[in-house]
Amino acid sequence: MLSKLQAHILGFCRSVELSLAIVKGDRGWQPLYFLAEYDYRPPEDSFRTLFRTSEFRIISGRVQVMQWQGIVEQVRKGGELTVTLEGGETLLIVLAGWNALAPVFVTGSESRQAWNRSWPHIRIDFQGGANEIKSGLWEVIQNAVVTYRVPYPTVSEAVSDILRISEDRLAFKTSQAVHGSLLIPLFASFESAAYVRKEQSVALAAVVSYYSKLNSESLQVSARVGTRDETVERLPKTALLKGTAREHGQALCKSEWQADVETPANSIRRTTFYLVYEAIQNSPLLVDELHLMSVSDLASKSEIERLMTERTDTTERDHLLMIEKRLFDEKGKDFEEGVFRLLCRMGFDVVWEGRNYPFDILAASPNGCLVVECTWDTPSVAMTQELMNQARSYRTAENPLVLPVLATNRISWNDLDKDLLSMERRGEVYFMTRDRLMNALEKLKVESASRTTAYLGLFKC
Repeated sequence: MLSKLQAHILGFCRSVELSLAIVKGDRGWQPLYFLAEYDYRPPEDSFRTLFRTSEFRIISGRVQVMQWQGIVEQVRKGGELTVTLEGGETLLIVLAGWNALAPVFVTGSESRQAWNRSWPHIRIDFQGGANEIKSGLWEVIQNAVVTYRVPYPTVSEAVSDILRISEDRLAFKTSQAVHGSLLIPLFASFESAAYVRKEQSVALAAVVSYYSKLNSESLQVSARVGTRDETVERLPKTALLKGTAREHGQALCKSEWQADVETPANSIRRTTFYLVYEAIQNSPLLVDELHLMSVSDLASKSEIERLMTERTDTTERDHLLMIEKRLFDEKGKDFEEGVFRLLCRMGFDVVWEGRNYPFDILAASPNGCLVVECTWDTPSVAMTQELMNQARSYRTAENPLVLPVLATNRISWNDLDKDLLSMERRGEVYFMTRDRLMNALEKLKVESASRTTAYLGLFKC
């Protein structure tokens, strides 16, 4: 099966991207690690230098497929490779002969997690001899990466970061083993998956990216929907329609897939999407999968606003729409309530003080607290100094950070008196002006959606 798939994939490839981590030894440059990846892009004339010191380098370039076939024989049997760098410099790389392991297929899901790569692929690993890199050279390499202009604490972290590969895939993270890998990608994988609202039900939607020369009808998508009562809804395989594909760059296409779900949205616990490739006769192959947990954001913002404004007779609504109205359209007690609810939503422990108290709101947290005065009048120096005095009375050794905050929805920060701006710049007070209230509320709206999604799980069986 893998041999058929490999032959099929190679028909689409125009080059091999070869990346090498090399160290300078007695006979020339020796590979510590190599990563070769077949590619649909054309070859290049020279190698790029990604990391350069006098003793250790990382280089990368795309070579012709025929050239790679000669290189891989030298990797297996031993030999020499001369590469040309940008700028004309040449390097002689000595290959000592490495053992090739049996090929394995890696799905798109595993490729993203373990290899930081987008595509499923066939992988062939190579292992070098135990004594190929002399022990003294390891100290040379380690010194090179630590003293580099961008320091790396270990060789494995340097190679991982520069070649964009998971550090756990590198054998020399835990030992002094030299090795390499050949990846033969199948250029088809999920780009995204999502639930799509349809009134009280949902549909499944996925986007598949693939190389334009692949037959989109050979790509089949199916799904499995798990429910809270342990039942399962299975959606059969359906082919991607060529007509939905749209060009993405010069060589890649995207195609959208969608299917209706009978399971009620609030009953869905987990959904798995499967991508199957069926271009090889009688050999369908699972190439990728994606997972979604329970459905979030079942109700649209407009529906939430309707529920909060039409389905109740009480005015006590703790909804962001009501907070927004009190913050920007009201004054006096209503404005104070808006600030109080805003601070509650932010996560502070909040006390809304009585009418005769010297300030309006105390908002406490383990990292400090706010003494807040709300005003419809234009802030003045006298008003600010009085608030600062109240804040000082709350400062203790156990509670050293107490910030006086003067909240007003009447003016913006740029309209404050210059003396007040100077007081804020000195860190004596903070003015929660109309524009700053708007910024805080907009940030809160985004955070509120994710926070309630997480807490909603506490109420699900």
